Amino acid sequence: MNLTLNGIVVQIDEADVERIVAARLSETKSIIDTTCLDETVATRECNFRSSLPPRIGDEWIGEGGTYAGVVRGRHCSHDFHLIVGPENGRGLAWTDAWNWAVKLPGGDFRLPSLAEMAIAFANVPELFNRDLLYWSSHQLDKTCGYMNFGTGGQGFDFENNRFFARAVRLIPVGVPTEQA
Repeated sequence: MNLTLNGIVVQIDEADVERIVAARLSETKSIIDTTCLDETVATRECNFRSSLPPRIGDEWIGEGGTYAGVVRGRHCSHDFHLIVGPENGRGLAWTDAWNWAVKLPGGDFRLPSLAEMAIAFANVPELFNRDLLYWSSHQLDKTCGYMNFGTGGQGFDFENNRFFARAVRLIPVGVPTEQA
């Protein structure tokens, strides 16, 4: 296998790749636990995952759902893998939908942000019923965000309306770095 580093072509074999990956993981194990703040989630523990994600649309074994792609980090120095988890299977008011999601096994599921829903619409629309509206985590006074997976439209509606919900969770991509 050829690897290009700064314009120089280096020939490496599979054993070299395994040694490079092992060295990188051992370098980072001491700095991989951090606490971050996401715009839709209160402070949560961000644990580094050393496994590579599956293809978008495939189940991520051991992570509780289907891999939907990467969400750009805003308040942290790293991005996140988006995992789309279970669907509640019936219409719920927003508070009931939120409570359902955060009580799922694993402890870090929640309703998705509107941005995360847009990523799911683009990458894994087959996970959502096109005829239903789904709650998001966004709140504005007595209204909450939702998404229509038939049209891709987003909006806000009263929190006591009954929409469906699908839980998501985030996994940090790589190792966080210091912000200047």
